[in-house]
Amino acid sequence: MPAVHPFESDHIAYCVGDNGQTEFLPDCDVPEGHDDFCVLGVDFTVSEIYPADSDTGADWDWNGHVSAVHMRIVGEGIGLQAKWRKLNGFDRVRATAHLNAYHYKALWRAGTDFADGQRYGEAA
Repeated sequence: MPAVHPFESDHIAYCVGDNGQTEFLPDCDVPEGHDDFCVLGVDFTVSEIYPADSDTGADWDWNGHVSAVHMRIVGEGIGLQAKWRKLNGFDRVRATAHLNAYHYKALWRAGTDFADGQRYGEAA
């Protein structure tokens, strides 16, 4: 069974530099004929949940962060056989920066949905 992450991106183009580090490309920078694509899966840690406050009208909120980023290569002939690989070091930093720059709303909407599940005691 494939891994399930609270957030999984659409296909993202990537390349591996001479130094062995992965670079994630914005859609506008993908060269024609580029074949290297991946999906990034994100796990969250919820450190605190703040209940709604009827006195001020504030809705519930949460505090937390991205706890892990995983990468799965996708493409023609690969299918779902590709395994998730946990990113570390610069690869994780670059993946997180790319997600924050180009997928910010969807990423943090997924984080809020995950925190909402935590709020109601649903399994992560």
